[in-house]
Amino acid sequence: MLTDLVDSAAVCGDTMENEMLEEVPGTSEQSKKKRKRKKKKKQVADVPVPNTTQKLSHKRIAPTELMLSEWLTEKPDDFAESWAGVFCPAGKRTLLFSTRKETRAFGRRGEYLGQFQSALPSGNTDCYKGNRTRGVTLLDCIYSETSQVFYVLDLICWNSHSCVNCDLEYRQFFLTSKFAENPELQTITRNNQVPLILLPYFNAQDFSQTSVCSLYPTFPEKVDGILFCHKDTFYIPETNPLCLWILLSQVQEKLGITLDPEILAKQQPCKKRNLPARMRKSSNKSNDMET
Repeated sequence: MLTDLVDSAAVCGDTMENEMLEEVPGTSEQSKKKRKRKKKKKQVADVPVPNTTQKLSHKRIAPTELMLSEWLTEKPDDFAESWAGVFCPAGKRTLLFSTRKETRAFGRRGEYLGQFQSALPSGNTDCYKGNRTRGVTLLDCIYSETSQVFYVLDLICWNSHSCVNCDLEYRQFFLTSKFAENPELQTITRNNQVPLILLPYFNAQDFSQTSVCSLYPTFPEKVDGILFCHKDTFYIPETNPLCLWILLSQVQEKLGITLDPEILAKQQPCKKRNLPARMRKSSNKSNDMET
């Protein structure tokens, strides 16, 4: 009898201990699961969630793309009669966009670079004094960090007058006349914080061994290359087969014109990329036109 009572008491004690343990918070399996869930929730809450609904500011979106060139692999048949060229300084290809009292700059791939005040139409705060017009001006440029100058390569739009469907000769004539009317564009003033210099084009028929020195520009930068465009081509915001790019080291092989060593020494070294296989033997440099 005594042993039976002792055994029954021991069993009762074990069951009571188990019940007491289950009542203690954190000892049961359910409470452990709850604690794990709380930890997971805290960890998730600590991670910042990006706001994907936030839209990019319209001021940082490029309004259009730039016109790109192809490599000059063969001399065109009508090269002397129908083509024009321009020496391009080493720098960063830039799209200038002036409207609503400011001028914004975008890179070759549309990345936003910054803004400043310029003497372009609607490009500074003084343009709006007594004038409610909101014109748009788009220029294809090359920015030189060494000289801190924008070299104007081509015209896309001037004061809401679109020139994309105009030929090269008209665009260059229009630019030359507008720069002559606004000499402030080439100087540094309160309303023109960065100078804009117009790059001169030359006729391809004038590009010969005897006249290269006279056609060579006066800018202090290294030469990135020579851009040749057909005179009848429109401004196409993509790769244009009527715009051909050539390095100074390739002029003799592709065009049959020998350049002076002094001019060849002014070639800007370029990174090797997008170089056609048939041109890698003649030159180890590539078309930046990032210019």
